[in-house]
Amino acid sequence: MEKKVGRIDLGGITVKVVEGDVTCQRANCIVVPEFCNCASLGGVGGACASRGLSQGMKAYDKRANTKPFAFGDVLLTDGGRNNILLGHVVTVDAPEDKQFEVVYKAMFEILGECNQKPVFPCRRIAVPELGTGIIGSLTQEQSARAIIGAVDAFSRFCGATSIEEVVLCVYNASTAPAEKVLEEGSYRDFKPETGQKPFDPEAWLQAMCGSI
Repeated sequence: MEKKVGRIDLGGITVKVVEGDVTCQRANCIVVPEFCNCASLGGVGGACASRGLSQGMKAYDKRANTKPFAFGDVLLTDGGRNNILLGHVVTVDAPEDKQFEVVYKAMFEILGECNQKPVFPCRRIAVPELGTGIIGSLTQEQSARAIIGAVDAFSRFCGATSIEEVVLCVYNASTAPAEKVLEEGSYRDFKPETGQKPFDPEAWLQAMCGSI
């Protein structure tokens, strides 16, 4: 197994950790964290809408409003631009004692959905640090452990896959926590964890005021 900080090969799927906006990556599929009963139009969802991918966000919103999803569920939609798919993962506002498992399950499921696309294969998937947002309860390290752990499990149990690369995008923060997960291999052997990121009411209030 070839490994270096920031990059690792897991059964033919390359996992990379980069700093940047997930919606600006050259990817066939962008993973978007969502609420159970509506689209999350802040953060990644808002960035997708502003970059011409509103068709996919509207499709998710319509489906979630009609029949709410459960935490860990996923939906793959056409983003509406440049053959980019949106991989909606229902992870936003999951309980802190379940969020790690929810992120792990949702990431595993969206990899499976992408792998089943026969006409337009998803070779490169870009994913943000799921569960670390304003109302998220996962630390950066926990999020990386859940996401990369799901890729590792998928690569071992899936066999042949069209997926070549998963890019974990760290936005406006250090990539060190995710790189530590890669370096230490702590993504192996899934074990449930309780979210350890404390809720920041000041950051929450600023985010809410900014969305009005």
